[in-house]
Amino acid sequence: MNPSMSSFGAGVFFLASTSASGQLFNIERNPVAQTVIVENSVDPNDATRARIIIEATSTSSPTTINLRATNPSNDIDYVIIRIATPQLVFLQITGANTNQAFDRLGSIDFVPVSGASGDLIVELLRCNGNVGTIRAHGLIEGVVGGSVTGSIEIVDRDPSSTAVRGDLTSLLVGNAGAGTGSILGNVLVSGGNIDALTVGGSIGAPSTPVTITGWSLGIVSNITAGSIHANIQSENPSVGITQVRLLKATSGDFTGGRGTEIGLAISVSGLARPAASHRGRRQSRPRWHGERASMPLCRGRLESGA
Repeated sequence: MNPSMSSFGAGVFFLASTSASGQLFNIERNPVAQTVIVENSVDPNDATRARIIIEATSTSSPTTINLRATNPSNDIDYVIIRIATPQLVFLQITGANTNQAFDRLGSIDFVPVSGASGDLIVELLRCNGNVGTIRAHGLIEGVVGGSVTGSIEIVDRDPSSTAVRGDLTSLLVGNAGAGTGSILGNVLVSGGNIDALTVGGSIGAPSTPVTITGWSLGIVSNITAGSIHANIQSENPSVGITQVRLLKATSGDFTGGRGTEIGLAISVSGLARPAASHRGRRQSRPRWHGERASMPLCRGRLESGA
């Protein structure tokens, strides 16, 4: 079941759609009475590029906001969700429906209002072209046909709690078969896990490696790309380690480095493999067979395979 639907209960979930002639994206909201469309305009320099700001003020239940493109060639300059109360906001941005995509996206961001501590969860992003930056408290599913040219930042939902986390659950960038699509900016997940990050082209570049930061007690389950040029580090080494279970380059090299706090379990010639699979979150360093904490991350071609 769709996570936002489950919050409202089966059989009672509905959305009200707001649209007007000339708008590039229809806006579906629930609850309507406690959301305010601050801006739904068109870039004066680009008639296919939307600018959207929405304020969510619900205190009784999570809020769902869906942006549906009226034409697949439409772009978004920015989407800003202003969160005026401590609550949970689910956001979808797609084409005319959840199976279709729009063209390009400049940025997704959130702004707390009056000190509110609400959370923005990007539930579904489906885009044919490039995406600039994403800043939210969680990303459940993202499909980007082009590249991510800026940074991805998944902000800790509740720094005081290890039970309430913000994850990057699934992000697919580009086309693995064609080797296209790249992530050119940093990937920062300060309060949760990275479950699946798949990139058809490269993550970073040899001359400009990016930073991948994981939660200090979290798990990086799978990062797969044509080539990977990244420095991997834990968000707070003094708290704990980040377990990296699989880091895989399918056609190119892996270059970069890692902090000594990173528990590494990747299929790379010359580096250790895990002695056994580890399930669930661990709060102490896992024992990788034959690995030393001071072992540097070497440059090498990753082995192929699932």
